[in-house]
Amino acid sequence: MEKQYIDRRIKQMEAEGTKFVTNVNVGTDISYQEIQSDHDAVILAIGSTNWRDLPIPGRDFDGIYQAMEFLEPANRVQEGDYEDHPFSALGKDVIIIGVETLALIA
Repeated sequence: MEKQYIDRRIKQMEAEGTKFVTNVNVGTDISYQEIQSDHDAVILAIGSTNWRDLPIPGRDFDGIYQAMEFLEPANRVQEGDYEDHPFSALGKDVIIIGVETLALIA
């Protein structure tokens, strides 16, 4: 995706209240437990439609989703196929771990 579109989307998301924290290594700079305790949900996003599970403690906790588990229903809600998203983030404090634009889209 071209940088101008990503930049525009980032500005839109910031205006909507999304906070971006970059250059942070989970497990080194901040523990996963700290992230999980401070947020209502965690989305793992690596920029691929074929996800790779992270072998980290707590991966199997409730409220942790792979990006595509979240994005596919979100897109279907936008298209009118679903009335509600099964994992709605509305009104919740959510963290997204990942790279590429998929993390931004989530």
